[in-house]
Amino acid sequence: MAKKNGSRAADRRQRKIIEHVKAQRGLDREQFFDEGGELCRWRGMKTVEVDRKKKANKNACRKFNRRNVQG
Repeated sequence: MAKKNGSRAADRRQRKIIEHVKAQRGLDREQFFDEGGELCRWRGMKTVEVDRKKKANKNACRKFNRRNVQG
């Protein structure tokens, strides 16, 4: 098994910070909905854009391979 980079103490500190952030997020979420917030507002806007060229090439390749296998 490969050895992890970093010490156990550092991992524990990092885990403790993450747990604290998660707890704070939960409190923020609870307060948001108590104030009448909507789920769509909590989730936010979609910011990821699709690479159209990559998607077209991927679909073309998959459709090409399906035709060869089936027919």
